[in-house]
Amino acid sequence: GNGGFAKYAVVEDYMIHKIPDSVSFEQGALVEPAAVAVHAVKTSDLQLGYS
Repeated sequence: GNGGFAKYAVVEDYMIHKIPDSVSFEQGALVEPAAVAVHAVKTSDLQLGYS
């Protein structure tokens, strides 16, 4: 692997997004997975009451 769980990683500059000082690294790390989950729900035709 390329060290996805490493403390530090080298990436291209276009892959970096600055987070505000008021957002912790832990909170910032959850933005992408949360966005994927929101996108999945929005595109799934899931409706209230479905299981």
